[in-house]
Amino acid sequence: MLTKCRWCGKEFETANSKTKYCSEACRRKRKSMAVSEYIRHKRNMRKPKTDNNLRLAQISRICRENGISYGQAVATGLVED
Repeated sequence: MLTKCRWCGKEFETANSKTKYCSEACRRKRKSMAVSEYIRHKRNMRKPKTDNNLRLAQISRICRENGISYGQAVATGLVED
């Protein structure tokens, strides 16, 4: 059976109709590209980093300046929960 390689496009003879690549090298290149695409996709799907540490530092500074605890600052309305 004559089949076309899904990686390089070269036609090759095969006994199995499920064979997709003409060689082990083409199969490995395709798999490597698929893994790279998957990693790139996962990296792009990450949530953007927030500035929670900056916000926490600001709240901490406000509490220190006023000599109160975080709970007291929230109760008095100095900071939003």
